[in-house]
Parts: sequence; structure tokens; C-alpha cells
Amino acid sequence: MKSWVRPMQALDVDKVYAIELAAHRAPWSSNILSDCVLVGYDCRLLEIGSLEEPELASYIISRYSESVCHVLNLCVAPALQGNGYGKILLQNVIDNPLQPDISLFYLEVRPSNAPALRLYEKMGFNQIGIKEGYYQDENGIEDAFILQKLR
Repeated sequence: MKSWVRPMQALDVDKVYAIELAAHRAPWSSNILSDCVLVGYDCRLLEIGSLEEPELASYIISRYSESVCHVLNLCVAPALQGNGYGKILLQNVIDNPLQPDISLFYLEVRPSNAPALRLYEKMGFNQIGIKEGYYQDENGIEDAFILQKLR
């Protein structure tokens, strides 16, 4: 199936938010997603299908600071998980950061998110720490693994 990456725009937020709600136990609000686009974070979409009728498969939101890229949110539509779309999108950010001097990528991930942990390990991310009590939702509190990848 054909796939392509493009920048997220304000008009995309409703579709992104629908995936956010379906995929996350503690989803970001649509206002947060809109703000990420408005303030100029690196927000990208992976679409599949045809240009006439594209389907949003995944999105990624990153923030840059000096030579560091912090991946804030990487999400794949639940019905499309397991097809490599998260890997394609994350690799796109690694290969084409908005700032050319990026030397480090890092992110947080739930220890209970085994598929994401496998993906990040395969892509060369290593655990460098733990943020205690980072995730809070109706199921309680969960720490976050901090992972990094050097470029």
C-alpha cells in the first residue's frame, strides 16, 4: 500500500484527535494538539492509500532544543498497528529532522507498552533512565522509561 509523510496542519487536528482518543489511555486534548501545530513543533502525518482518498495511519509530534529532538507523541491508529507505520514515521523524523544539527533523539514510553519498546529497541534506542509516576490515568500511575538514540 502506498504511504507518504506530510506536515500536520490545523485542519488535520480533528482526525488526529480521533486516533489519539482511540489509541491512548490518557489522550491529549484537541487543544493541546492544535497548540503543537500553532507553536511550530515538528508535527508530521503518515497517510496511506491514494492521494484522492488518503487514510491517516499515524502521527508524530516532536520538539527541538539545541541539538536534541524530543519525541513527544508517536501514535498509530489502532486498526493499523503492527504494519510498520510507526517505524516509517519515526525513521522519517530521524533521517530528516527540521534542525540539521540534531545529535540526540529521546522519548518516554510506558514500560507496559511492549510493542513500542520492541520498535524503539530495534531502531537503536537505549534506556537511560526512569521518570517515576509519569503516566496517570484511570488504571493508576505508571513510570516512564526514558529512551535515547544518538545520531
